[in-house]
Amino acid sequence: MNATERTPFAAADYLATLGLQQAPYLDSTDARFFYADPGLIQRLDLLQHLTQFGDMLLGVTGPVGSGKTSLAQQFLQRGNTAWRSCRLNGAHIQHPDELLAKLTECFGLQTSATPERIRAELVRHCQTLRHNAQLAVLVIDDAQQLSDPALKTLLELADDPRETLKLLRVVLFSEAGLEQRLTAAGWHSPQQPFLHNLDIPPFDEQQTAAYLMYRLAVAGYSGESPFSLTEIRALHKAADGLPGKLNVLAHETLMERAGRLATRKKATATGSRRIQPVMALGLLGSLIVGGLAWWYASQNQTAEEPIAPPASAPSGEPADNTPVPPVEPAAPAPIEPPAEESVKSLETTPKTQQPTDIKEKNPDEPAPAPTQPTTSAPAETVEKDSPSADLARPKSAPAPSDTPASAAPMPPAAAPTTNVPVPKTAPPTPRASAPSNPTPPPN
Repeated sequence: MNATERTPFAAADYLATLGLQQAPYLDSTDARFFYADPGLIQRLDLLQHLTQFGDMLLGVTGPVGSGKTSLAQQFLQRGNTAWRSCRLNGAHIQHPDELLAKLTECFGLQTSATPERIRAELVRHCQTLRHNAQLAVLVIDDAQQLSDPALKTLLELADDPRETLKLLRVVLFSEAGLEQRLTAAGWHSPQQPFLHNLDIPPFDEQQTAAYLMYRLAVAGYSGESPFSLTEIRALHKAADGLPGKLNVLAHETLMERAGRLATRKKATATGSRRIQPVMALGLLGSLIVGGLAWWYASQNQTAEEPIAPPASAPSGEPADNTPVPPVEPAAPAPIEPPAEESVKSLETTPKTQQPTDIKEKNPDEPAPAPTQPTTSAPAETVEKDSPSADLARPKSAPAPSDTPASAAPMPPAAAPTTNVPVPKTAPPTPRASAPSNPTPPPN
């Protein structure tokens, strides 16, 4: 059973996958698929030479699937132009009369005569061809199925088998056993050989790989071999190196691969159709979350960053954009008690410089607000230990004299003000107005 009978229309499944124009491994009579292996070409050349110049029965033997049919086709196509060829199939011939009828039809003779008349016409036709420098050639494929009576009728066409072979070249393409069959009929023996047999060897592993790739190329494939080295070894071992079996196994292998690819593509397409809505929803959710996060971050950044007023440069001077290093706050100045010299200077101040317009204060009237000094004077120091010191101080700063008294040291102007708690004291008691002509204090 050939590959066409097992899978008649299955090749179309992988043609599109590999970009093939036709099925490469189905049985075909197309001569382009014949693989011209060097071993086959050598046997083919020998067979042509023996046909042209020999006078023995020629046999080509090999197991099923060894390529006997393809080789027979190549043999006839490469034959000499002086050959008048006829090709028959032994499976279709079971009776001697069927053989004679097919021979007369193949050579273009009349078929309405009796078997003896047909035999005579065939012998005469072959003799005529020989006189005209031509040669009648008969090729029978599947000769193992030819019956013994039909084979005897063929070989005794000219009464003597050897005389028949001089007029008609007979080439039998058969399975093994042809030599034993002729020996059993008494026509062949080692002492008087009647058969020249050629065998068809199987492919080795390298020939198998080359054969598979050659048929793919003829079918329109271009590229690397679709079969891995492991697959080639498995195909070669399973087919025993026979081209016919290789065709069947390679065809089935490509069919299975095409089926797996189709199933995978279908599953991928179905999964993508299911995933698309989910991906769309996920993308939409991601955009919404990202937008909310960006808006929240921008709001927090706007609220945390204060708006600083632009620094104004002095008029007439260009603005300096050099960053100012941060200034560390100065340590607060320690509060020191008033120096003794200051107290003494107050005591030695002339009375004429004391304010004279102090009146007696009515206890019912509110205390007048203190007046601001008109001249810059040293800052008053607070004496924490004696509250009576506030009563002895004048309301206004003493006038400057020729010999300036030593004043208390002033704190730095740039020092930051410190909130020093001042002890609450009683309001000062107003003094009596000084006389108009005060007496100077003793020295």
